[in-house]
Amino acid sequence: MRQTTLKRQISISGMGLHSGIPTTLTLLPSYNGKGIVFRRTDAGNIEIPASPRYVQSTNYATRLARNGVVVETVEHILAALYACGVDNAIIELTGPEVPSVDGSSEPFVTLIEEAGLAELPSPRTTLRIIKPLSILEDDKSIHIYPARGFHITYTIEFNHPLLAFQKHTAHITRSQFTTEIAPARTFGFLRDVEALRKIGLAKGGSLANAIVIAEDRVLNGDLRFENECVRHKILDLIGDFALAGKPIDGHVVVHKGGHHMHTALLQLLFSRKDAYEIVGPVRPDGVFHEVFTPASAALAT
Repeated sequence: MRQTTLKRQISISGMGLHSGIPTTLTLLPSYNGKGIVFRRTDAGNIEIPASPRYVQSTNYATRLARNGVVVETVEHILAALYACGVDNAIIELTGPEVPSVDGSSEPFVTLIEEAGLAELPSPRTTLRIIKPLSILEDDKSIHIYPARGFHITYTIEFNHPLLAFQKHTAHITRSQFTTEIAPARTFGFLRDVEALRKIGLAKGGSLANAIVIAEDRVLNGDLRFENECVRHKILDLIGDFALAGKPIDGHVVVHKGGHHMHTALLQLLFSRKDAYEIVGPVRPDGVFHEVFTPASAALAT
């Protein structure tokens, strides 16, 4: 019903998946309407709001930038904050990339649970989809449809004997995210590792923070889920859609997507003010207290 923040600050350290740079991440409480903001303590305390307007790159991860300062691979921590219901927080980083930890959102969920949540005075509002939108790119597609609650259906296909096709649908609640999505780790193919490192990516990647798939086996051993890879794609989408700055009522359906398509759909949505509305808290009888037009709503864009 009301906006939230963290009860206390809490930290975690680890290596960036792509940069290979050791970094400490600290979550700090914030205030009404601040939203989620990254702060680079090693770069003059420059703050970068978690918003689509600051998306600089979506090449294998989502990178935000402001005034020449970047934060990379933001999707895993943003997914955890979104699913755990944290509306306002400051994410301090001592380096350019969010620590990968184990390659999933599970360590960040644990961090948030340890910090605890505190209610703030202002009411929480929701971005509700009222008209479908789609983006098609060759054999890839992403759609969003009206729905109550946040639902995601994701399909992946690869030219690989161990990962030809996977599909999963999830209703994104805190409990479902914590048990069914958050543990899913990022993944990649052994055949691509050298090429990625040549272009400056995956420098910090290892079996400790990513599923690595060879031609005939998964090098890590047992998976956490039979379809862990597609579940991680759902995790990534949640993190990218967290850039909306509000809980979402809608059903996103993706085929062979990625960070580029996730953020492109979000930017298309904000350009189409007839496709959504901002609604206030729900009364006990299930009716929304109030509805705002997008023009008058304070969106984090």
